Amino acid sequence: MDPTQFLMLQIMELWKEVKKKQGSSEDYVMNALATRLPEFNHDPENGCTFDVWLQRYENIIKNDGAALDDNAKARLIVSRLDQKTHARLANTIAPKKIEDMDLQTTKATLLKLFGCRKSVFTRRYECMRMKYHSSMPLSDFVAEVNRNVENAEFAAMTGEQFKCLIFVSALEDDDCVALRTHVLKKMKAEPDTTLMDLLEECNDYSELQSHIEMIGKAKVPQVHAIQRDENPQVNAMQRGEKRKSSTDQKPKADLLCQLVYVKDYRTVNKTAWIPGIICKQIGDVTYEVKVDPGIWIRHADQIKARASMDSTAEATNDSSDTIPPKPATSPQAQLDQGETTATLSAISRPTRTRRPPSRLIVNPRAATYHYT
Repeated sequence: MDPTQFLMLQIMELWKEVKKKQGSSEDYVMNALATRLPEFNHDPENGCTFDVWLQRYENIIKNDGAALDDNAKARLIVSRLDQKTHARLANTIAPKKIEDMDLQTTKATLLKLFGCRKSVFTRRYECMRMKYHSSMPLSDFVAEVNRNVENAEFAAMTGEQFKCLIFVSALEDDDCVALRTHVLKKMKAEPDTTLMDLLEECNDYSELQSHIEMIGKAKVPQVHAIQRDENPQVNAMQRGEKRKSSTDQKPKADLLCQLVYVKDYRTVNKTAWIPGIICKQIGDVTYEVKVDPGIWIRHADQIKARASMDSTAEATNDSSDTIPPKPATSPQAQLDQGETTATLSAISRPTRTRRPPSRLIVNPRAATYHYT
């Protein structure tokens, strides 16, 4: 064998052994770092965000994993994600694959998805509103203050930004909710906003609100017209007026000796009205009425003015007697004068016909019913 060829074969064997040892060394470093790095669980309410996790363990990955290339470091970081976080990352970057991302893209994507979502202003505002509770050790509170101040990036804050922060923090009144929201939008859109810029923005907002109120209070022309009451009874009910009852028209004490009609209950299943005259008031709504058979006691609801019952009846000035009834056309009524008053009083009854009410027929067996 040619010595040159033999030498080349030896070099190739040595190179394979070096690559094999290098691969085993990389796997060893990966496994060692994986045991040292805790699993990342995204819990923003308790401050467990990816930026906090990366800030704590980035030096370990960089220094102790110096033998690893960037792709291996990216795989190491992804391997420390819990199942829920890993699934969300895979679903977000689909159809791309996680193993195809380099180190910088992996860190940027994780920071965007699982980093702190609070704005710099929110962190600064919460830092300004911190309060100490007596149940909390002072050392823990000092550590919390230091952490929040560093996260709020007060060192990079300008004087104008601090003034704007104090200004917005003072807008705590309920009437300033809309104004505070408007100012915060201005500060978010323009981080370098000054205090005078906020003052000008507030003046513009107040002027805009005044214009809105002025337009809202503009009066619409009103048309005043007189409407005719087509149905007085219905219109009275719509206006809430009470319907006058018969007691509202009851006779008064100064209406004694007035010619009236009173109810006659002597006929069975029939109510008649016979003429009479008021003699005496014996109660608030009770009267003595003189009729042909004698003197009856009637309630005000049982007494009607003569004109309301018979518009054709003629008034008489003789207060000692009642209006004589009209002569009966029946021969039997002419023979028996004592019954003419009750018989002729039927003239004042209404002449409308009454139909029998509908009857309810129930069939218990069929569980049905109907009206006839």
